[in-house]
Amino acid sequence: MLSDDEPVRGRQARHFYDIFYLLGDASPAIATLGDRSTVSEIVNDCREVSARWYGGDASNSLTCFADSSVFTRSELQDRLESAYDQACLDLCYPDAGRPSWDDVLVRVESRRDLLSLG
Repeated sequence: MLSDDEPVRGRQARHFYDIFYLLGDASPAIATLGDRSTVSEIVNDCREVSARWYGGDASNSLTCFADSSVFTRSELQDRLESAYDQACLDLCYPDAGRPSWDDVLVRVESRRDLLSLG
């Protein structure tokens, strides 16, 4: 989770581009996210790795990825949007279409049912 004064780096922001496409209708990830037992295994594994290697709290109370502060805390939005825009400029072909930050937020919210951790 990002704190209010922590800088957002391009390597972090570029993942939102990936998230947008992974949550698209044509993505094979949608079938995986629809399998709740697989999602549960993935989430538990991520929590264990986070606790072991990064000191994360394996009992994280987040119940839906769509509720993560990166998608919900307005004070982060300007920093995230700016870093996302710069990462897309650096990494995407100039003529390639790319989703806006608002497109990313709308897509995440539209897939809320698949992003539940419970």
